[in-house]
Amino acid sequence: MEFNDIVYPTCNADADFAARLGFKRLLVAGKDVEIRDIDRDKNTNAKDCVVIGVNKPRLEAAAKSGAIAISITDQRIDRKLMQTMKERETKLLISFAVLKETGGNDRQRTLYMMSKLLRHAVKMRIEVCFASMARSRLHMLSTMQIIELAKLIGAEEDAARKGLKQIG
Repeated sequence: MEFNDIVYPTCNADADFAARLGFKRLLVAGKDVEIRDIDRDKNTNAKDCVVIGVNKPRLEAAAKSGAIAISITDQRIDRKLMQTMKERETKLLISFAVLKETGGNDRQRTLYMMSKLLRHAVKMRIEVCFASMARSRLHMLSTMQIIELAKLIGAEEDAARKGLKQIG
């Protein structure tokens, strides 16, 4: 039980609940780890932050400034961004929260885009980590659910387990 997950403060999950889901520790956004939405925040200085967003030039600038991990919200591959992430040893964070927000064909498309992004990151030897990024207890996923979703998009089981350990 050495897995970690990132959740938002609105999740209100305690250590006991986290342990029942299989996590050693839940990292709360804003308290244990700083999460910066690069699309809203014009400041691209993201040293020691987890950065989320769609704007590829801003995400690249955040990677250059020392971000811990980057979550590409639209799941689209940008080769220049991925190359910068590799050079700066910035991790790719794949968040499964978007799967809770979509349904039907949109969910299938999101899974497909996640699998393409994961394949590209693995091919470029970028470290990949996985998180639920839950905003409520109802949206939290157990360690096994996250591992199975990672396997669904193409990760090996060992890589999926390693991706849960790398957070934090």
